[in-house]
Amino acid sequence: MDEGQPKSNEVAPARRHIIDRPRLTRLLDQTEARVVMLVAPAGYGKTILAQQWLKPQRHAWYRASPSSTDVAALALGLAQTAAELAPQAPRRLADRLSRFEDPRSHVLELGELVAAELAKWPSNAWLAIDDYHLMMDSEAASAFFTAFQAATSTPMLLTSRRRPEWASARRLLYGEIYELGQAALAMTEAEAHRVLGDVSVASAGGLVALAQGWPAVIGLAAHAHTSIPVEQAMPETLYDYFAEELYNESDAELRLALCAFSIMPSLTDATASRVFGAARADYLLNEAIRLGFVVSVQRGVREMHPLARTFLATKFKEVEVELREDLVNRVFDACLSIAAWDDAYTLIELTGSATLLPALVESSLTDVLAASRIATLESWLDFGRRHGVHSPVLELAEAEVSFRQGLHQKTQALAERAADQLVAERPLYAQARLRAGQAAYFNDRHSEALSNFARAKESSGDGAVLRDALWGSFITAIDLEDPSALQFLEAYEQLPEHGADEVIRAATGRLSVGYRQGRLSAALESVPSVLYLVERAEQPMVRSAFWNAYGWA
Repeated sequence: MDEGQPKSNEVAPARRHIIDRPRLTRLLDQTEARVVMLVAPAGYGKTILAQQWLKPQRHAWYRASPSSTDVAALALGLAQTAAELAPQAPRRLADRLSRFEDPRSHVLELGELVAAELAKWPSNAWLAIDDYHLMMDSEAASAFFTAFQAATSTPMLLTSRRRPEWASARRLLYGEIYELGQAALAMTEAEAHRVLGDVSVASAGGLVALAQGWPAVIGLAAHAHTSIPVEQAMPETLYDYFAEELYNESDAELRLALCAFSIMPSLTDATASRVFGAARADYLLNEAIRLGFVVSVQRGVREMHPLARTFLATKFKEVEVELREDLVNRVFDACLSIAAWDDAYTLIELTGSATLLPALVESSLTDVLAASRIATLESWLDFGRRHGVHSPVLELAEAEVSFRQGLHQKTQALAERAADQLVAERPLYAQARLRAGQAAYFNDRHSEALSNFARAKESSGDGAVLRDALWGSFITAIDLEDPSALQFLEAYEQLPEHGADEVIRAATGRLSVGYRQGRLSAALESVPSVLYLVERAEQPMVRSAFWNAYGWA
C-alpha cells in the first residue's frame, strides 16, 4: 500500500489544513546541500513544509515582506532574526546603518557584515528565508542577498515563487543547491486521499487531476461540505469554488471578520484583538481556522493563505462602503498602536486608502529615519504623489530625504514650507524648523539658520530636537564670531540626559571656542576624559567633528 494511503483500521485525518508531507521531508533529509530551495507558485505548501522539516532542528526564521525591498530593513531584519544565536548582531548592524546617509550605496558591505555576524552560529543551525521572491524586484536587496549568501557558510532554506538569479544551473548540477520545484511539491493521489479522508480514491484522483496536484485546492476541499465538481476547471477556479462554499456557510459577523482578516498584513492575535476585542477576536479566529481560511503558525501568530486573501479581497469590495472604511480605519489604528509601520503601509496600498498616508508618516517618521530606511520613505512618498496626496507632513518627509542626499537648498525650501503649514504646537513643527535651520547653515545662510533654530527651540517638546537646535545655534554663531555662541554652548551642556554623543559634542564645542578665543590650554585639559568615549558615539559626524577640532587644537 502506498505510504500516503491510510490503512483500513485507521481513522483518516479528514479536513486537516496542516498537511504532513513525509515523502518530501524524506527528500530534504537526504540532501547534503548547504542551500535548500522550495520553489513553486502560491498554494504548494512551501512554508508549511519548511516549518515541518526545520521544527526538530535548530534554526532561525525570517519572513520577507514588501519592506524587504529596502536593504536597510532587510539587513536589520536578518540581524534581528539572528539575535538568538548572535545577540549583538542587531546593535552592531544598527550602528553601521546609522553611519550611512543611504544604505543602498553600501549593499556589498552590509551583505558581508551580516554574513560575518552569522559566522558565529553553530554549523548545524539553519537560516530560513520565507517568501524570498518579495525582495527580488529590488536591485539593492537582490545585490545585498547575493553578497550575503556568497560570504556566508550558514545552511539556508528558502521558499520562493521564483528561483533567485544566484541559484545557477551549475550550482544546482554540482549539488551546492538542492531545489524542490512545483512538480515535486504537487500532491499525489495518495496524499490527497489522506487529506480528504472519507472521499473515495476515485474522487480524490479526479480532484488531483483537476487541481493539477495543487495542495491549496485539495486542502480547502477537505474543509468544504460539498461534492467535488467533476466538470473540467482550472485550479484557480476550483479554489474559488470551495472558498465560496465555505464563505457561504458563515454568518454575517464571521464573513465580515474574514474580510477584515484578509486586509491585516500580519494576522496576529494582538491586531485582531484591537479591532474586535479580545474575546470576540479569539472566537472569530478559531472559526476562521475551522473553515480552513486561517492557520496557526505559532503562539499569537496566524496566517492566511495568499489565495484565501485574494478570494476574500473580492468579498471585501462587496462590503458596504461605510462599513468597509470603518474596518480599514480600525485595522490601520491597530497597526499604528503597535508600531507596525510596514503593515500600516501595506494596508493603505492594498485598500487604496491614500488619505491615511500622512498619519502613517507622522507616526513613523522618527523610527524610519533612525533605521536609515530611506528607500521605504521614498516609496511611501512616491505612492502619495501618484495618488495626489498633499500634506505638510509629506513635505517634511521629502525634506528629510533631500537632506540625506545633500540637496540642502531643496531641503530648506521644503522644510520651511512644511513648517509654515504646521501648527507650532504640533510635534513635527519643531523638527521641520530644525531641518530648515541645518540646511540653511550648510547653504551659508546663517541668519536664516539662526531664525529657524530659534523657532525650533521655542516650540520643541522633544529633548533631542531642542539639543540639536541649540547645537545648530552654537556652530552657526561660532562661524559668525557671534559672542552669543558661548551662551548656546552652555545651554547645551546644561541639558539633562547626556549620552556619549552629547559629551563629545560639548568637548568639540569647548575646543572650537578655545582656539577662537585663545583658551586652548584649558580646553585641551578637559579632552583626555572624553577621548575614550569617541568611538561610542552613535553619529559618525559627531566623531569626525571632534577629531577635526582636536586636530586643529
